[in-house]
Amino acid sequence: MFTGRLGVGQASVTPEAIQALPEAARHATQVAFSGAVTGVFAWLVPILLLGAGLLVALKNVRLTQHSSQS
Repeated sequence: MFTGRLGVGQASVTPEAIQALPEAARHATQVAFSGAVTGVFAWLVPILLLGAGLLVALKNVRLTQHSSQS
């Protein structure tokens, strides 16, 4: 969606593009991606566990059924 802002040729990062980088840049890119993925999961897991706990704690409310009266 927002990749058009990155410029020509930078909209997708492929394994081939990362392998073509110099060693220092390749290492920095891999560390950045690793840190980003780790950060996402570090926030996602507690939020999902909190949501699951809230769902378990919800009271079971039966939905009413309306019968048609003629």
